[in-house]
Amino acid sequence: MRYKSGTKEYNRWYYLKNQDKLKRVRAKWYQANKERATINAREYYIRTFEAKRNVRTRWYREIRKKILNKLGNKCILCGFDNPWALQVDHINGGGTKEIKKQGGKKVYYQMVLEDINGKYQLLCANCNWIKRHENNENHIVSKYLTSFKK
Repeated sequence: MRYKSGTKEYNRWYYLKNQDKLKRVRAKWYQANKERATINAREYYIRTFEAKRNVRTRWYREIRKKILNKLGNKCILCGFDNPWALQVDHINGGGTKEIKKQGGKKVYYQMVLEDINGKYQLLCANCNWIKRHENNENHIVSKYLTSFKK
């Protein structure tokens, strides 16, 4: 099948047809222009890094705002309402394991938003650490804190 030159379909067809030749040409160019290739890659990274970081930051802030709204915008134990200190807490513990199991925070945040079983609650940082210590949910911190008891 013939494609119109310059179209996406033609470019794909041409690449597949000449894949080995193109790889050899690129490798030869890279060997002759290593310094230029490195500079180009670095410039591309610098140009796009800020934009990519801004997209991630914007997404994180938006989903965090939705989660805080869903969970009441204040600590359920003490009523503290500063969003900078509020944390999502698993009512029955095991949050760190769940984040790792799901493959990261992005999927985890979606799960919190979609939760209909009430597995999550909002706690301020202080109440969350107190709860973790009382329930022995963080063994390293618990050992550290108990070493100071008289």
